[in-house]
Amino acid sequence: MSYTKIAVLLVACLLAYLFFYRGPEVEYGQYTGAGESAPELSGREIIGHMRVHLGSRNYGAGHGFVLSAGNRQYVVSASHIIVGSFNDVDKVDVVSANTVLLAGAEPATGPSYSTCNMDDARRDVTFYATDTVHRGGDIPLGNAPPLVGQKVWLLCTQDREAATKKLIPAEVTFSSNRALKYTFETGLKFDGTSGCPIVNSARQLVGVNVCGHSQAGVAVPLPTIIEGLDAI
Repeated sequence: MSYTKIAVLLVACLLAYLFFYRGPEVEYGQYTGAGESAPELSGREIIGHMRVHLGSRNYGAGHGFVLSAGNRQYVVSASHIIVGSFNDVDKVDVVSANTVLLAGAEPATGPSYSTCNMDDARRDVTFYATDTVHRGGDIPLGNAPPLVGQKVWLLCTQDREAATKKLIPAEVTFSSNRALKYTFETGLKFDGTSGCPIVNSARQLVGVNVCGHSQAGVAVPLPTIIEGLDAI
C-alpha cells in the first residue's frame, strides 16, 4: 500500500472518529434556586432567519446565529432546515426584519443531517463560516449548564417579518452534555424556531434549538457546539 493511500485512510479514520464518536453522556441535576426572570438583551446579537443562496435564487429557512472561533465567525444553525430542503447550498445570510445582519457565510466542515433525531441531537447542528468581522455579534457563552426545572429562553425572530427579536420561555426537563430537552408554555407558537439560540436568565448561550414537537423541544447543548467548532 502506498504512503498516499495510508495517509488517506488515516484521515478518513480521523474524520469518522470525530463525527461518530460520542463521549460519555453526563446528566446534570435538579434546579433548586429561586425563580428567574427573562434576560435583558443587548440588541446587538446577530440572530435571524437563514437566507439560502442557490445560484441566482434565494430562499428563507429557519434560524441561525453567530459565534466567533479563532479569526473566523460561524453561523450556527440546525442541519435539517437546510439539508432537508435544499441541495448544493452556495452561501447563507442571517436576516432579520428584511435587514441582512451577516452575509455570505459558506458551508463549513460539520454534520449534515436531514431530519431532527431527538436521540442523537448533535447530528442536527451545522456551521457556516465567514471571515467578515461583525462586532457585537456573539452571545456570551454560558458558565454553567442549565438544570432540570430551570427556565431557559429561545431567542428567535419567530417569523420572517418580525421587526424585533422575541424570547420564548421554556422549562428544562432533561439536561446533559449531549442533549437539552424542555417544554414550552401552553399555547406558545414555536414553528420555525429550529436554529434559535437558547439562553439562560443571564443572557448566556446554553444551546441551539434543533427540533420541537407538540409542546416540547430539543437542543444541542453548548459543550457539543464547542466540540463541533473545534473539529472544523
